[in-house]
Amino acid sequence: MIYSIHMPQVSFLKQSEKPDELYAAADRVLSTIQKVIIHKKKGRISTNSLSDAIQDFLYAILKPMYRKHLLKLSSLDKDASVKDAIYKADRTYTVNENCNGCGTCESICPVNNIKLKDGKPMWLHHCENCLACYNWCPQKAISGPLVEENYYDRHPGIKIKDMLNQKQGFLI
Repeated sequence: MIYSIHMPQVSFLKQSEKPDELYAAADRVLSTIQKVIIHKKKGRISTNSLSDAIQDFLYAILKPMYRKHLLKLSSLDKDASVKDAIYKADRTYTVNENCNGCGTCESICPVNNIKLKDGKPMWLHHCENCLACYNWCPQKAISGPLVEENYYDRHPGIKIKDMLNQKQGFLI
């Protein structure tokens, strides 16, 4: 089953995107997806077949470039899988002097990929690159080549307590 919802870019500013419009469109599609899941339907759920075709075409073209970039970031050899490269791309994340060891990054990581060591985050190399640690860091202390410096994006309707409560639900 494939579900498609266009969300705003969270790692760099995309001039053409209007986040508020994308969030509103996503909310409309989510109710459809929820019904499909409840009724255990199968197939591709989409709101725009032309957009899907364009995305599929671009994905086929861009995938090799994306793979090469991830392999370079993760310091893996050319035979490594994209999955391994994604997980290990966190090797490039760093923290600056603003980090006060508050632990928000560790608490919010949905895959428990961050542990504090000597009051600083340490990534454990099974990262999904969701960028929650980057976007929710209250000190704006995390950086890396996957994100545009000083560009932060969070859904306006989501609060940190929502993220933490959701994580608790996944860990049960």
